Amino acid sequence: MKNNSNNTLVKIKVDKNRNFTVINNTIVNDKRVSCKARGLFFTIMSLPDNWDFTISGITKILPESKKTIYRIINELIELGYCMRENEYNRFDNVTKRSIIYTFSETPMNVDLSGEPQKGEHQKGEHQNDPQLNTNNNKIHKKNIYTQIDSRKAEFKKRVLEYSSKHDNETLKNFFEYWTEHNENDSKMRFEKEKTFGIGNRLSRWKTFPTPQIKSDRL
Repeated sequence: MKNNSNNTLVKIKVDKNRNFTVINNTIVNDKRVSCKARGLFFTIMSLPDNWDFTISGITKILPESKKTIYRIINELIELGYCMRENEYNRFDNVTKRSIIYTFSETPMNVDLSGEPQKGEHQKGEHQNDPQLNTNNNKIHKKNIYTQIDSRKAEFKKRVLEYSSKHDNETLKNFFEYWTEHNENDSKMRFEKEKTFGIGNRLSRWKTFPTPQIKSDRL
């Protein structure tokens, strides 16, 4: 398998729960979004769920270079329609970092991850981007409730509903603690609770010492 020399892989993920192309009007009516950014977004949303591809794969269906694709993705990140995540997996005593870009039909405007959202890829990071259809570098299009990453994104949206009552640092720590899970665990910490009310949990969050967090950053 072809991958970067620093064991970094690039993935793209899409939050989409339909098997036909119907785009939420939010991005259509958002005058901040350029024509190229809309074109890339619509293209990704329109591709079939069983088509796995990389950023290299995108350049095969659009008349743009990798550099341009990354620049357009940066624009979508800044406007909240894309989120950058780091994922670490260990295989045969080698830790590989996967860079995941998750596209959403509505803006995700507040960053709880602590990861840089602007100018997210480092120089040279995409130059050896794996080609189309490599096993570990794919655009994943799955129902939002079927995978941990998608459920985590949904939980994040629910937490952000309390942004008017709590500061961003509190929400960030709360989010990271309750979405923690082991590499092979199918459930996050909050999913193991019999009942879980975000409002009540947040109200009590500052009353007690903050638990030690082993960050599973987005």
